[in-house]
Parts: sequence; structure tokens; C-alpha cells
Amino acid sequence: MRHVMPLLFLLSLLVAAPVAATTVYRCVGASGVISFQDQPCAAGQQARTIVLPDRAPSAPVPPPPSMPSVAPAPPPAAPPPAPLPQLYACYRATDGKRYVSSDGNPPSYLAPIGVLGAISMPLARTYGPGGAGISAPGVGPKPHVASRIAGYYTSVQDRCEPLPRAEICQRVQQQYDAVEHKLRNAFQDAKPALEAEESHLRSQLRGCQ
Repeated sequence: MRHVMPLLFLLSLLVAAPVAATTVYRCVGASGVISFQDQPCAAGQQARTIVLPDRAPSAPVPPPPSMPSVAPAPPPAAPPPAPLPQLYACYRATDGKRYVSSDGNPPSYLAPIGVLGAISMPLARTYGPGGAGISAPGVGPKPHVASRIAGYYTSVQDRCEPLPRAEICQRVQQQYDAVEHKLRNAFQDAKPALEAEESHLRSQLRGCQ
């Protein structure tokens, strides 16, 4: 037990030792008690010098690396709307009636000259034998095709112009409403095709907003 206190003193010196080298004195008294001290031993004591090695200064603990600030990812952009269909307002060459078509350049067809107003003829002659070739009440059978082309038919083409955007949107909305109605009453096996058509029409309507 008599060596416990000197050992504790030596440990305290080790802990408290500065960065530079430290000299410790081991002293043995007349009664054999051993002590360690940082001052030279007293006269008459057996002395031994202990030089403690330098202790490297403890490096400061580096702070944890700061995480780079990551901006929240923006929400995915909505896909662009599907393009609207190109529709045309067309007018029949025979009577001027308007209809809507996806073809702005419809094929030509044969029409009676009398219907077009190119010449003025009585109905009996226009639609009768040797005339335009269209039956009318009380008129005989149609003549041969070669006869009507050579005589009273001519090639005409309907006039078309692009449909206004507002009217195109209105027609797409009508198609969308019709598909929704079909979808509510459709059988299960018919729903995928209707749902795809509904999705496409909805995308087109986004372009009308």
C-alpha cells in the first residue's frame, strides 16, 4: 500500500504533463518510503531522475463535414398538351351547305350543271332523258353514264377553310363528353380503349385553356 500514493502522483504528472519533456524525481526516504515529485529529492534521500518523453499535442477533432445543402427537387413538369386536330369548314359546291372535315382538300366529284346554275334548263329537260341523269317524279329512267358525263355533268370540288380554334375546342369537348358517357356504360373489356381515347381528348382540351 505504501507504493500506491507515489504511483498515483506519477500518474497525475503524466496526465498533467505539458507538451515539453517533464523530469520526475524518484526519492527513497530513510524508512524506505518511495515518492515521486517534480522537485529534486531532499538531502540524504536516494534519488533517481525519470525523464518523461514528450507527448504530442492532441489534434483537435475536426468538425463533421457539413452536408451540402440540397435544394428540393422541383415537381415533374406536366407533359405538354396534345395538339388539337386540324379541322376544316367545307362548303358543298352543289348547294353551299357547310360541313366539317379533317381534309382541307377534298376530292373532286361530278355534279349536274343545272344544279350549279351554269345554265338555266327546265326540270323536265335537266333531269329527263338525255339530261342530268337524276330521277325526278314523273321523269323516265336515267340515261347511260357516258351520256350524262358528256352532256350535263361537270367536275366540281368543295371549298374548305380552316375551322376557328374556338370551334375546334368545342367539338373536342363534345367528343370528350360522348366518350365519358360511353365509358360509364361500357363493359369491362371495352373500357381500356375508351379510357385511352378519353385521356387523349383530355390532353387536347388542356390546349384550349
